[in-house]
Amino acid sequence: MPLIFGIAPEVNAQAEVQACVPIAQLQPSLSHPNWDQDTAYEISVLEEGDKLSVSIVGDLIVLDSNRFASIVRSVDKAAPNIKRLSIDAREIRVLDPIAIQSGWIVLNGTKVSFEGRGALLLTKAATKEKDGIVINAHSIDFTSANRVPLQLSVSGGREMRVNAKDVATPQGKLQGRDAINAVWRRTTNYEGVFPPVYPDGLQIEVSSKGKAEANARMRESAWPSYSAFKVSKHHAIAPFHNLSNRNLLTQISSLSPILVELHQAEALLTIEAIASLINQDLDSRGRKAAYVPSRDFLAAWNDFGGRINDSEKQLRNWAVLISQIHNSPKFDEKAFAQVEERISESSNKMAARQLALDQTFLRIAILESRLKSVNQQIAVDRTNIDKKIKELEEKDKELAKLQTVTTVVAVAVSFVGTPAAGAALAAGVSTAGGIVYQHNAGKPINVEDLATVAAKSAQVYSNVFAARKSWEQHREDLNTLDKVMRGEPVLNGDKPLTKTEAAKKAIDSAGTFAGKLKAAADHTGPLTKPDMVQQSELEKNDPILQRHLLELADTQLQIAELLNQASSLQEGIAASAAEVSDGYAIRYSIVSLKPSNDQEILRWKAASLQLWRTQLRLLYEQAADLRRSLYYETWQSPSLPKELASYPEEMTAYLAAGRYTPEAGLGTTTPANLTEAHLNVEISKHMGALRGYASALKEVWDIYSNERAGGVKPYTKSFEARSEASAPPHTKFFLQQINAQISNQVSHPNLRRTDGQLPILIPLDFGTAPEDRPERLVDIFITDVSFKNPGALVGKDISYKVQVRLAGELVKGQHCAYVDLAEAGGSNLWRLSLKDERTELSVLEQRSRLPLSFEDLRGKATAPPARSLYFMSINVDGSDQDGNWRKVPEIERLTILRRIVQ
Repeated sequence: MPLIFGIAPEVNAQAEVQACVPIAQLQPSLSHPNWDQDTAYEISVLEEGDKLSVSIVGDLIVLDSNRFASIVRSVDKAAPNIKRLSIDAREIRVLDPIAIQSGWIVLNGTKVSFEGRGALLLTKAATKEKDGIVINAHSIDFTSANRVPLQLSVSGGREMRVNAKDVATPQGKLQGRDAINAVWRRTTNYEGVFPPVYPDGLQIEVSSKGKAEANARMRESAWPSYSAFKVSKHHAIAPFHNLSNRNLLTQISSLSPILVELHQAEALLTIEAIASLINQDLDSRGRKAAYVPSRDFLAAWNDFGGRINDSEKQLRNWAVLISQIHNSPKFDEKAFAQVEERISESSNKMAARQLALDQTFLRIAILESRLKSVNQQIAVDRTNIDKKIKELEEKDKELAKLQTVTTVVAVAVSFVGTPAAGAALAAGVSTAGGIVYQHNAGKPINVEDLATVAAKSAQVYSNVFAARKSWEQHREDLNTLDKVMRGEPVLNGDKPLTKTEAAKKAIDSAGTFAGKLKAAADHTGPLTKPDMVQQSELEKNDPILQRHLLELADTQLQIAELLNQASSLQEGIAASAAEVSDGYAIRYSIVSLKPSNDQEILRWKAASLQLWRTQLRLLYEQAADLRRSLYYETWQSPSLPKELASYPEEMTAYLAAGRYTPEAGLGTTTPANLTEAHLNVEISKHMGALRGYASALKEVWDIYSNERAGGVKPYTKSFEARSEASAPPHTKFFLQQINAQISNQVSHPNLRRTDGQLPILIPLDFGTAPEDRPERLVDIFITDVSFKNPGALVGKDISYKVQVRLAGELVKGQHCAYVDLAEAGGSNLWRLSLKDERTELSVLEQRSRLPLSFEDLRGKATAPPARSLYFMSINVDGSDQDGNWRKVPEIERLTILRRIVQ
């Protein structure tokens, strides 16, 4: 059974409620990748005369014959033309023999292990020309190694250099002289005894000092960037997969301190930006799993076609640039300017969001002051009332006139405007509907008293204040980070702040700010429930206290709405931070690298190709959005082969992770000559794929539009709220809240809000739709309103404000998708101002069921889902100087009619 946002009278308290799946999870998607099975790598080959320098970079590199058939060699087939073989990875596992005749074999990683047949071999006799094996690692593992995994003889110009913290053997972890002996006995030099003095060619340090030396050697390694790419890739492929994300957070927590040790600020920023997105359930663009673009599909499709044409022209211009960079690796002003422009755009977006967040917190600060003042006033009110009670106690020991009563003061509704709403709705029955649910199920209503209201209000003040202070610190740290990344000196005491230190501060304060903001937002919910407040008759009839209670509720609601806005802005800042950190990494590569060796050329290559990737990534992201828009409007996906169904998401993931380069096809790691002609072929392949994908989407749309060419007939659903004794409890309670709102405005006209009173949840019963199609709301009407005392309406103008969340359910058969049309930083509500239609319900229903043309239907393409949360408030306008003003109108019946299309 799908999630019920309103509570029907017949709902059983024990009924199981099943949450909808966010639309991104219902769409065809990639299965989540397994971190430990992802042994992808990049390889670069540099010609040096008649020999080659080969660099292999990855996160987890497994050297076996399946993955590296070209370099896994037996002794008799050792490669004669390798000058240097560099293997750069967080973890390196040597499972098969790697043999070259002479040259350098260099392994850099946090862990290097030798298993089974795994060995490093230099087969040609040593000469005066230096060569050898170099291992820089935190740990070297020989526990599953063969007898001689290091097949070289240290003599002549041949060397064996090892820097590590420890060496693992079947006898345990070793350091110092014991570790040196353990390494020596695993070389071909070992003849059963350990020499008192080792030859000069053996340079081994296994200790804390050895780890420090390994770190110093690895500070220029390329593997940290690749590991960061791997984190980005796994998140991009499955941004909302819980198991994958939990594993990613584990990997990030173990990787972060290593990157700090290696002073790899750019990689650290990348993975921590991903961690921030995961913790907030966002994809790399700061969007949630339920997000649906608020655009008509056909308009978006036409725009996409134009974007493809423009991008093709841009890519062909860049083809010339990229081929030049690769054929002549030197500092390129044009490439640098393009990266600077990209960083500037991302930084400007972040700055605009920061400014908006500053303004939001300024408004919150004003409200905080008001909240504190109102709480103090309520405390004074209660003190005065306590004095009156003591005076009456002296006169009447039985206190017969001071009986406790429970009255509705309409203190809004929980989660109105708070960011917790979406998560609550996606998870189950929200707290907003909880009170109606409890009432309907015969459970006790949550009853507050003035003491608990005051205590909770003080907690809100404390939480909001903490969030604001943490934002000020995070903003300062972001500004400092930007300066340091751009090369401006910033002192940390008497020393310059390093990039890594600045990155770490910004990362830590980002996490603190997100946590404080969430705590502040989550704690506004319980304060604004439409709960009953237990008061004595003196309290109930004290006009000053009642006015202050309404001010309290109004202030809390405004704070909740602003916190929602702040959370949306914070999510945007997190997404911008990921973009900016990526830009910093590229800028650093282009500015600082002088491609004089294979590792630097590999990093230069990644930086220059990022310009290409960015353009393609924007196109593939738009393709994914286009499919989600199509699915929202038609509930259909294009008919594509399984391997192409999630093509945009997969390509986006590869582009985001830096795995794709135009020098070869997707997933291919063999280098190719990067020429302008080759790049133009790649452009044609991508443009053809994107145009083909767009065509497949359009085919689905054309079929849908043909089916709907004759228009569509809406259906109506009415909700009647009545106050008589036989009425369902939840409708009577709803009218109680509405009438309390009218009474409060008549009693305290100076507290009326021009933008509407506090919204109250409408407990709708959604029932079953006529057709098995998703439903969207077209119109909503208020009609058939009946007052118990019509004479009280004289001198007053009653209007109704209805708010509908832009997030809700789409149901078809056994499938239920949760969608959210709200844009980041925008409103999450559809607001309507209504009057009593004063039309018979039957006439209004008949009129509402008139067919919509297809064009009219398209105009409703971005209307909110019909199965959503609905709220209502009442405005009482008029002059409080009118002689009839003090008479309070009381509604005894009203009907809400919804017009819905499928």
